[in-house]
Parts: sequence; C-alpha cells; structure tokens
Amino acid sequence: MDEVTVGLGLSPVISWSPACAASVLTVREDGILTHWSIGVADGRGALTPPVTYGLVPPGAHENTPVTPLVMGRQYEVKIWPSPCGLLCAKFGEVTFTAAP
Repeated sequence: MDEVTVGLGLSPVISWSPACAASVLTVREDGILTHWSIGVADGRGALTPPVTYGLVPPGAHENTPVTPLVMGRQYEVKIWPSPCGLLCAKFGEVTFTAAP
C-alpha cells in the first residue's frame, strides 16, 4: 500500500491506496494496546477501503472488539495485504491523533 489515511472524529474513516484487498486491519495505541482489529479468513473475501472505525464490514470478523478512541491520543493503523491481493505486496501503516 502506498498510502493509508485516517479521517477525523472518534469513528474515523480509514482508507488506503491503491484500493487493494487487505486481510487484517488493526488500530493500536503505543504499538501494544489493540483498540480494534478486524480480518477475513484466507480466501474468503477481503477488506476493501474505506472502513469506518468500529463498523465490521460484510464478510469480515472482529479479532479484537472495538474500544472508544480518546480525543488527543495517538494511534497506529496497520493493514496487512490479502495473500491473494494483486496490487499490494506490502503492508500499510500510519499514525494519527484522534481529533474532532
């Protein structure tokens, strides 16, 4: 993935480009505390952008239940490409601050 973007608010929209298939998306604080993680079973669909924080897309499952983001704190989004994805050979990541 060349770029990962995160919108504003406490339920931000997460997107990436190119808009390729992903298998896992996580949101963490301090690289340790997972606030939300979603994924798809191998070969059974894919995550595609955009994804709204806390809303599990059709065909996905929640690995870690969502916890509320806190305004002003920093978080990291990490996205793993789907093994069957054609456009993305590497994972994408970005750090963001929850803001109004």
